Amino acid sequence: MSGKSEKSGHPLPLGVSIHNGHFNFAVAASGDAPCYLLLYEKEEEGPVKEILMPGRFGDVRTLKLETLPDNACYYNYKLGNEILVDPYVKALYGRKEFGVPLPKQSHLVKGILNKDTHVEATDNVFIETHIIEESIIYSIHVRGFTKDASSKVKYPGTFAGVIEKLPYIKGLGVTALHLMPVYEFEECLQYTNYWGYGDGWFFSPKESYGGDEGLKALVDACHVANLEIFLEMPFGQDTPAYMMSDALRYYRLTYAIDGFFLNPERFSIEEAKKDPLLAGAKIMRHDGGFSYVMRRYLKGDEGMMNEVMFRLGENSCANGYPQEITSHSGFTLNDLVSYDGKHNEANGENNTDGADYNFSWNCGVEGKTKKQEINKLRRQQVRNAFALLLLSRGTPMILSGDEFYNSQDGNNNVYCQDNPTGWTNWKRGKAEKDLTAYVRDLIKLRKEIGVFTWSKRNYKPEGVNTGLPQVSWHGDNLWVAPTAISSRQIGVYYCGTYTGSKDCMVLYNLHWEAHDFALPKPREGKVWTLRLSTADGVYETQSEIKDQRMISVPARTIYLLSAK
Repeated sequence: MSGKSEKSGHPLPLGVSIHNGHFNFAVAASGDAPCYLLLYEKEEEGPVKEILMPGRFGDVRTLKLETLPDNACYYNYKLGNEILVDPYVKALYGRKEFGVPLPKQSHLVKGILNKDTHVEATDNVFIETHIIEESIIYSIHVRGFTKDASSKVKYPGTFAGVIEKLPYIKGLGVTALHLMPVYEFEECLQYTNYWGYGDGWFFSPKESYGGDEGLKALVDACHVANLEIFLEMPFGQDTPAYMMSDALRYYRLTYAIDGFFLNPERFSIEEAKKDPLLAGAKIMRHDGGFSYVMRRYLKGDEGMMNEVMFRLGENSCANGYPQEITSHSGFTLNDLVSYDGKHNEANGENNTDGADYNFSWNCGVEGKTKKQEINKLRRQQVRNAFALLLLSRGTPMILSGDEFYNSQDGNNNVYCQDNPTGWTNWKRGKAEKDLTAYVRDLIKLRKEIGVFTWSKRNYKPEGVNTGLPQVSWHGDNLWVAPTAISSRQIGVYYCGTYTGSKDCMVLYNLHWEAHDFALPKPREGKVWTLRLSTADGVYETQSEIKDQRMISVPARTIYLLSAK
């Protein structure tokens, strides 16, 4: 290659780009050490050519090549004596297998030089997205979701494996899929980095999951199924803001990603929302408020009613976070009702990692038991938890596997458990079809009733003319919320006129004793029908209740009434 073909390049965009057939390389590299482009051939481990990068704009080193050597397939940079994998690399070679340790500075990991890799365009089609108030999110770890042999998929632990499960996911009635980190990250740290948090190559979909083509195929399959897809993008602690912004834009433009979950301590949610290239994308964050309140209410803590009322009535999606009772960080729902304390000994940190306060209750025995009464209570509590989640205003997010009692054996921090502890056990899915059907029916009921998806967009001002508030609170007396310290029950009346929906009433009794609830008279001469009991599930027929003024709800049970 002649020296005339090696020129100072452009500082933007960072990474590898193509301009009029010329290859432009740009990398941020501070200090005075010279920076070289390393080129590799397919059969050679070490570089076959080192080219000094002559251009510098601030701390960005640049190089433009009119042509590449015919056999050049991969690239890295060298800064002084350090081998540097391009932080903006779009595809990596050498990371096909998950969890295989690679020596540092070994030339075994390198960027792929592929013209198609660097074209920032997508064949994926954006869908007409669901409004956030009507969204129901299903959260998965791409590898763990299908890695267990019980998943029975052809391509376990990959994007393709998730595609094989899309009919099941779609069948639940959810509207969106949330993926934990899917970019390249280093798994082999002191403890296995199974989740993918921390530093990474944020522009490169993980090769062991299926890489660029695998992610595009998953997004396309989701959009064909009218499912949105959201990426968890927590970024590393030292990731610069410009890189985070570039990464979000890249996934939005290249893969037609519908939304992102960000860590507000790393990157401003508000700034992301102002980005014109992210307009239309859903920008969200995690928030533990709903989870902590509902977990305490579920197990019967006293003094919870004011907080419960606030969480049931607020529109959390307006604040940019979904409502969760369980998530990847913490107990699964099954473990939430089966363990009082965490059991993380297998993590190798003497059980010091993970949250100490889980607000869980084992229902009488720690861990697995053959006692039928305890198992019966646990199952009832799981159904109650799903009702708390899916019958509240806001955007619910379900942890995958919770709908069939998936368990992590009391481990509330499986960040390093790339094994059956951290993987979804689909054998439970076959054995626990009743719970899955219950969740499916509950989601369908949520959509039918309509009052839980209130927003400014579907607000109907004529509701004011009814003289009734959108949400009101009742106990054994009408219009009086039972907020005493000892209270563990509340009746919530939703006036459907504001959303063009049916009136409904949700009666929550998380006490260990039965309680009576006074019933306001439904509008327009309608009558109350019982649609749901967490003890029995969603009723197929709407049966008018006998007493329209008072109803007794059994201990640790939730009812939903709708007007007919």
